[in-house]
Amino acid sequence: IGGISKDILEKEDRLLAYLLEQGVKVEPNLTHGKLLAEAFDHFVEHQLINPTFVTQYPIEISPLARRN
Repeated sequence: IGGISKDILEKEDRLLAYLLEQGVKVEPNLTHGKLLAEAFDHFVEHQLINPTFVTQYPIEISPLARRN
């Protein structure tokens, strides 16, 4: 997501720390899926041009996402 390394994205505590370091306003009690959504919204969404296919979208964020 947005150039964030895979080891940060895979660990909830690392992702939370990274988002806070980057100035993203997130609550510390969010689930890993919600943190991923916040990262996507902050770092990627504003760069998308319609229509766009987002692949490998985490199932934790959207239950309708297709499994890889």
